[in-house]
Amino acid sequence: QPAANPVPAQPQQATSKTPRTPFSILEYLSSAVFLGCEGALLAFGLAHLPWPILAQGGIWLLLAGGLAWMQYQRIIEKIDLAILVGITLLVVGVITWPNFEAIAIFAIGGICIGVAIGSLFRLVYQLLSKIL
Repeated sequence: QPAANPVPAQPQQATSKTPRTPFSILEYLSSAVFLGCEGALLAFGLAHLPWPILAQGGIWLLLAGGLAWMQYQRIIEKIDLAILVGITLLVVGVITWPNFEAIAIFAIGGICIGVAIGSLFRLVYQLLSKIL
């Protein structure tokens, strides 16, 4: 029997991921402000569309989760946050034409809730990291 030519094994290359720098407190709070405002605007806009509530909730979860993931991956940051909020505000303003006061109140409420939840999670994380 002729000997089969063995296929040389490919040397495995070490995948070196560059360590992600942690978010500074300013980046963290600006991300919380962005996600709170954007989440509130998206919820307000989706609530005014004639779709079933499960579809509205599912779309909102996908959009909010996608925005949070893009922030975590640092795909969107700094000026991109303001641009996206402006675009969303414009689209929601067109969908819900005469309700500008309600949009502003909803967005400010979302900002407050986003900062409160983000600060609470950061505080708990820092407390647990010191204990453990």
